Amino acid sequence: MGMFLPADQVKSLLVIDKGGTAWLWMKNGCDVHSLPSTNGTERGVFLDPKRAPAWAPVSGYDGVLSTGKSITASLPAISNPSKSPACVAHE
Repeated sequence: MGMFLPADQVKSLLVIDKGGTAWLWMKNGCDVHSLPSTNGTERGVFLDPKRAPAWAPVSGYDGVLSTGKSITASLPAISNPSKSPACVAHE
């Protein structure tokens, strides 16, 4: 639906937070892993491209949406899953 918005009124925001935990597949397997802060300590939307961290995956953000909070991994929705759906290996 975004394609119907006037281009001069569209803004791209990078979401940042205080870090926390997430279910991720890493070298030591699938589990809850710690995530570093992305400098999202102040809550709000800031339309200033300079607030996007230098590590941002792509350039061109108009600003950031900062949660001002830490994120936490939720438990899998399925009780006693054989494999966590979020961590099934893609082959």
